[in-house]
Amino acid sequence: MELHQLRYFVAVARTGSFTRAAASCFVSQPSLSQQIKKLEEELGEPLLHRMRHQATLTEPGKLFLKRASRVLKEIEESQREIAENTGMRGGAVRIGVIPTAAPFLIPPALGALASDYPGLHGIVVEEPSERLLEMLTHCELDFAIIGNHFGGTGWHAEPLVEEELLLGVPSRHRLAKGDAPALSDLRKEPFILMKPTHSITRLIDDACAEAGFQPTVVFRTSQLLTIGQLVGAGMGISVFPALAARGEGAPGVVFRRLRAPAPRRQLAAVWHKSSCPSTAAGLFLQKLKDTIKSKLTSETVHALGD
Repeated sequence: MELHQLRYFVAVARTGSFTRAAASCFVSQPSLSQQIKKLEEELGEPLLHRMRHQATLTEPGKLFLKRASRVLKEIEESQREIAENTGMRGGAVRIGVIPTAAPFLIPPALGALASDYPGLHGIVVEEPSERLLEMLTHCELDFAIIGNHFGGTGWHAEPLVEEELLLGVPSRHRLAKGDAPALSDLRKEPFILMKPTHSITRLIDDACAEAGFQPTVVFRTSQLLTIGQLVGAGMGISVFPALAARGEGAPGVVFRRLRAPAPRRQLAAVWHKSSCPSTAAGLFLQKLKDTIKSKLTSETVHALGD
């Protein structure tokens, strides 16, 4: 049994596809398929149901996935420990982060980490919260940064930041000036939102429901930048995390604070209670906290934790 066979199998289990798994492992599909077949022959059980466009786990495969993920995790932790004990000269931190937070939190923190520890680098995965929690379960990430709902009692959540949600309207919109609007003032407006799989969309939907209406959505996308561009073009309005209102990422958009009680979200770093982040991951988290306190804290963005 070879380590690369375990990696290939875990990749197929994660992606549900031999094609996508081969691409993620940078090998040809026939080579990956052959190695997994050898693994199944050695174990004496089929691990995967092979269909035309999909691969799913057999019952033995589900059992083996837990063990294989644990073995790979232990090996990676050993590699990081060796790097840490030799002065942090090399290694990687695997960070999962929701797309509505990644552009604002990750680059400055990684830059600060690289400045102090040139041998360390970050591997960043942007996915919705549920997918990140799944990847944590499979030991594919050191930790994940998600919003508001932190996964229940099996997880440790370290709060990082709390931010208001701000109204974003075209510069010539009636709500671009005047008194702070309430959410209820938006009931007849066309909304541009992210897809329902994103936690911020559920947060906006819940806030609108509390205000007595369901938003009329005219566009959905997976990118916050696209929403800003559509709002700037006059195609509708949206509600943005306050971190997104910084800089010049949304030309033509006026951001307004909403009348109290404005909806808010918290972001936290999450990992399994049964595990502990590596020293490298801990260094990155500290850089992230320092960045939030020194560069991102404002009237609408508040640092949390120590």
